[in-house]
Amino acid sequence: MPKPLWGEDAATRTRLFEPYRLPITAPSRALADTCCALIEAEEEKHRLRKRARRPADRNTFRSLVAALVADLAYRWLETGGEEVADGDGVWLPAGLRLSLSRDALGRRSARYVPSWLGVTLRDIIAVMARPDVALASLEVGAWGTDHGKGTLSIIRPGQALIALLEEAAFPGIGFHDLGLCPTAEVVLLRAPDASFWDRGKLVDYTDDAETDRLRDEVRSINTWLSRADITVLREHPGAGRVDPSLRRMRRCFNRSTFQSGGRLFGGFWQPMTREERKAIRLDGEETITLDYGQIGPRILYGMAGQVPPAGDLYSLPMLDGQHRDGVKKLLAAASFYEGNGKPMKRPPDGCPELFPEGLTIRAMLTAIELAHPGLRPLLYRGLGHQAQRTESDILVAVLLKLQAMGITALPIHDAVIVPRSTADAVEVVMRETFREITRLPIQVKRE
Repeated sequence: MPKPLWGEDAATRTRLFEPYRLPITAPSRALADTCCALIEAEEEKHRLRKRARRPADRNTFRSLVAALVADLAYRWLETGGEEVADGDGVWLPAGLRLSLSRDALGRRSARYVPSWLGVTLRDIIAVMARPDVALASLEVGAWGTDHGKGTLSIIRPGQALIALLEEAAFPGIGFHDLGLCPTAEVVLLRAPDASFWDRGKLVDYTDDAETDRLRDEVRSINTWLSRADITVLREHPGAGRVDPSLRRMRRCFNRSTFQSGGRLFGGFWQPMTREERKAIRLDGEETITLDYGQIGPRILYGMAGQVPPAGDLYSLPMLDGQHRDGVKKLLAAASFYEGNGKPMKRPPDGCPELFPEGLTIRAMLTAIELAHPGLRPLLYRGLGHQAQRTESDILVAVLLKLQAMGITALPIHDAVIVPRSTADAVEVVMRETFREITRLPIQVKRE
């Protein structure tokens, strides 16, 4: 039902391993215990260990196996057991990407990685992938070369694990049996992007009053959402692959600064299409999506201390008000582009086909600059990242106000999904919050 998840490679149908995924019910814990026993039996049979694990090491072992089994099982559930063909045409279950590099595993940050994840991960997966165990299959990644990037390793549910999931001994294991560890960090900071398409690596930071406040806000939102009445109609196609309990939001900041980005990620509803979201029920009601109109350029106008012109900001006189999608995409790109005030020379991917054939990027940018002279000093300086921080602050403030009002709301970057009966009240909150932060008015659209 959902589109590829955030972080999922649509081509290989893999996503990053979630080490904080754990079994949380008796059946799923029993499944993890069974897998631990299979691994230990294989180790003993082939004398893969020189000595027995010490008590502390065995606790770490059990926690790591539980996390691996839980996320492999979750991957099987969220893809409905769907298989994909590899490069050789062999059909395999959808998998999880992870690094098995000793350097990477040894340099883990305590902020982002649980205590049970370490260099022993390699050895445990190797045993899980042995033919006599078959709890997982393993495709070992490759180091990067001068001619290209390396690849992460991929693990997939093995035939023995799939058989266990389908056995009567573990009846009906589903999303409700697998949860996320509550101690996982919810305020993420990424390094500067290596390229336009690279989200960058997570970096550590020193907590202060600001990060404590950010974390408290997200945790408050998560506690609120965890208790909310949120369901997905089972009769909708593919609804069985949607986990309505997946509600733990995280704020992700970029470029090694808390002044950049800050959007909320992690909700099951975010990768769903507009049509698919019609299956969501909040407090038993049908839902409606309220979306800020043209929030990006309006925030930029606020940053410039100017009032935006009336009407559609993406409708340019030089283009006779046409090609709105192209203007929207190019204006956003110009706000994020870091050229020290100088325009980019190459349009972003997918942009040229949104404009008339033969129109150069310089002409397209000139049309934007002429229509928005007040924004020209802010373009091509990477200030879109700062504007996105403002946007995310607005959404968090809206959510906290709705929480206080007892209105359930699901965030989608610059929009919220709410019960249909609350739309009027929510629109007032959204307008007032935007004005409080930017000192400007804004329109709110309903979908």
